[in-house]
Amino acid sequence: MDEVELCELINSFARQSKCWTEVAGLLRQTYNESNDSSLIPIAFAFDYYYVEESQTDEKEKNGPYAPMAEFNDGSTYPPPLTTLDDSVYQYWEQLLQGSSEPLVVTRMGDLLWVRRWGDKPYNFAVKAIDAYLEIAETQIDWHGLDITFCLTRGLELSLEINNLDKAQIFIQKIIQKSLASIAEVKPKPGVTIRLLDSLLALRRKQRPECLVNLIEQCLNRYSQDVEITDQLLVRLAKLMDDERRREVYEQLVDLWVAEAENTSGFVSVANFERALTRAIKYGFPDKIEEIRKKIQEVPEESLGFKEISVTAILPNKKIEKFIQSFVDESGWRNSLTIFGMYGPPSGKYEENLQEVEKAIEEHPLLFLVSNTIYDSNNIPLKHATSIEENKQIALVRNEVLGIEFFATLAPKIIESIFHAAGRPSIEDLTEFFTTPHIPTEIAVNIAVVFDWYLKGEYDAAAHLLVPRIEAVLRNLVQKVGIAVYREASGVKAGSVLTLAELLNCIKGRIDESWRRYYLTLLTDPMGINLRNRICHGLIDQVDSSHTALLLHVICHLRLLKIQTEHQLQE
Repeated sequence: MDEVELCELINSFARQSKCWTEVAGLLRQTYNESNDSSLIPIAFAFDYYYVEESQTDEKEKNGPYAPMAEFNDGSTYPPPLTTLDDSVYQYWEQLLQGSSEPLVVTRMGDLLWVRRWGDKPYNFAVKAIDAYLEIAETQIDWHGLDITFCLTRGLELSLEINNLDKAQIFIQKIIQKSLASIAEVKPKPGVTIRLLDSLLALRRKQRPECLVNLIEQCLNRYSQDVEITDQLLVRLAKLMDDERRREVYEQLVDLWVAEAENTSGFVSVANFERALTRAIKYGFPDKIEEIRKKIQEVPEESLGFKEISVTAILPNKKIEKFIQSFVDESGWRNSLTIFGMYGPPSGKYEENLQEVEKAIEEHPLLFLVSNTIYDSNNIPLKHATSIEENKQIALVRNEVLGIEFFATLAPKIIESIFHAAGRPSIEDLTEFFTTPHIPTEIAVNIAVVFDWYLKGEYDAAAHLLVPRIEAVLRNLVQKVGIAVYREASGVKAGSVLTLAELLNCIKGRIDESWRRYYLTLLTDPMGINLRNRICHGLIDQVDSSHTALLLHVICHLRLLKIQTEHQLQE
């Protein structure tokens, strides 16, 4: 079709539409029916979506307007504005000159201004501003969010071209629209908050004097909605002086504490967590401690936790064969060496990662939802809100499954080793565990641990062994040339690195699968976390299976050797 016919077609689509996406839909439908390629770049223009200020990464990448879809191969629809040929912008300029329809003028004028097209891009912004104002004043049956966009984008453009008179007109319109939205029978907080945000984004001198009053009216209007109240209080705080701002932040913390106390179970804990997050962020140490106590006091039965178990049937012959594979006829020394070499029970890191990534690909929604992890005492440890955070949780869970399965067999393995070879003396065990990085003073304690374990004193053995594992790892880290302490600084005393920090220090210097086994078993709060649970008194009695895992760790640590390249190898 020629230029005149095309302009008339676009204008007719604009007249029967109530938003820009409706125009795009009509253009795409017409293209599918006619295969007229001249419609494609026009559809592009109406298919871009506006990037709000809160979408900082997207705004930095694409500017105010971004493609509506991005595909796995990296392509997008429409193409990014910066990649379009000049011929497309010339096409848009021609359409703008041939149209007086506000939907066409706003979109074409806005995009040409964003691109800074031509000799006088200022004129495109002026046309778009006037068209945005026309829509806001005349289209009373449009959706509230679309009218809101016209007002907020019109204000934004007016400030960009430094037209302060026009900016004042939009500010007054936004105030009127905010008051009308607050007064509606059916509340539309999304509309109201977007309008308020456009005023908050203004420089201090440009903000209307009534802004605080507007937010306070919203607080009264939406007082029954804790989520909206939360958002409004955050915005109100930005307008306050330091003293009043702290009062508002305290009100924000108290809001979620009250909500938590009026709910129960998981909802109550989640609300206490939100109160705790805000108390930490805004600096209320007394409230932090108070909220933590309240979380601990939530009755376990109210959480509705259910134990889920899975039964795996393994033939007795296979289990017995596996256990006997650790028993060497030449004696317990070789058997404990084989025991230490087995694994890691948590599995190969690369294979676990591939399994998790496959699960993400097959069930992406499971990794998009929020996920709260609780420890064995029902204390929330982590609140995952992204695919990457849920991926890390899934990875640790896979490792835990492997470790716990091995834990069911490890006591039988140790029993079989010493049943076949007899119980060794403490002196012989001391000699066996003495290596270049395990001094005799530590080795003798390890020997005592084995003696206690074989006598059934599992809890005592675990408590004696945990600090010796930490000492051995500290020796290893120091011998590969890594500092194991922090020096004193001012009034802050010097300190040694924690076990978790030591394990992070040897990343890349030891097989990653084994390093993750140590982390998941000993120090990761989302894992078994055995070292911390023992040292912090969170386990009443350490059983034979978990103590056997600690024995497995020390048997593996004994095999590590320091290479000239400062790597730790078996």
